[in-house]
Amino acid sequence: MIGRKASIITLLGAALVLAVGCGDDETTEPGATALSQAEALSIINEAIAVLMAATQSGLSGGPAPAAAAVPFDFTHEHTLACPAGGEISATVSASGDMDQGSGNMTMQGSATYTDCAREGPERTITLNGQLSQSGSMTVVDNVIDASFTLTGSLAWDFEPGDAGSCDFNLTILFSNQSGSVTGTACGHPIDSSG
Repeated sequence: MIGRKASIITLLGAALVLAVGCGDDETTEPGATALSQAEALSIINEAIAVLMAATQSGLSGGPAPAAAAVPFDFTHEHTLACPAGGEISATVSASGDMDQGSGNMTMQGSATYTDCAREGPERTITLNGQLSQSGSMTVVDNVIDASFTLTGSLAWDFEPGDAGSCDFNLTILFSNQSGSVTGTACGHPIDSSG
């Protein structure tokens, strides 16, 4: 049963990453004082991926499948190495119950960026800060309905170039195989659905 929950979380995470992945392909030009929408979306995808990995890891162990709802309550951590140094550490707490095709879950988590660096075509960006996630999910006859928020602030530093910070304030909805992400990321309006 816990394996089934982990599969549902994996599908939800993949759908959310795909929903957020839509956007322009621009990158920040050297000398710019803000992140592009594409760079902001990349950060969101990374945060969702590490939070979902922590949730899936927390759900992967547990009792065998049961006909009745199986309650769960856990806190789990997951760390992702960044491509050019540093890391993203996620902590997720989740509770709820699940049976063979139905259940519910509430989650809270955070993704902390510590000197998380990635190389771009012309320069490297390093991120520090924290994004927080909270929300709930219900499953009825294997159909997922979920609502989450992703908020926080990250400081960024381009080498060579400028430094700054930006805020994230997003609502993520997923229902019956389609999802949407709305809000703002680094000053860019986000409105995607898939």
